[in-house]
Amino acid sequence: MKRLNAAFLLAATVALSASALAQDANTPPGAEYFRLDFALKETEGGKLVNSRAYQMTVRTNETNMSSIRSGGRVPVSTAEKSVTYIDVGVNIDVRRVNHSVKDELNFEVTSEVSGTIDPPSPQTPFVGPPVIRQSRWNSIVAVPLRKPTVVFSSDDPTSKRQLQLEITATPIH
Repeated sequence: MKRLNAAFLLAATVALSASALAQDANTPPGAEYFRLDFALKETEGGKLVNSRAYQMTVRTNETNMSSIRSGGRVPVSTAEKSVTYIDVGVNIDVRRVNHSVKDELNFEVTSEVSGTIDPPSPQTPFVGPPVIRQSRWNSIVAVPLRKPTVVFSSDDPTSKRQLQLEITATPIH
């Protein structure tokens, strides 16, 4: 019985060691993990009107893209008296994450924010096609660790509002 338990323990140890080695083989050398907190802020006259938060975990020395997709679909009547849908919402993509010596995280970020100017409600559905407001940004950015940083900002051409994307990078240990 003792030999059976010892054999079982040896087999379990070998299996766990193989699993750990396989995980290490999939992790690029020197890879680090970071949490990215995104705050999408809408301001008017310097006052915060709306804020939405998104979060993802990324790994340095990674070739894959990390993405956030959040949104909905707006119905639009077509000339053939049928309905089609337009996707609106927030898309955030992050690529090529690198931790620099200056305690910054460098990466490429692409962001797209879209929505209707006057969202429909059950009491006031769209009479005509909706007017879609959209902002797109793409750049390679350097974000100091643990410090909220506005990386994109643009005026809304249809109002006096401004849209900002703020990112905070936090190491995960």
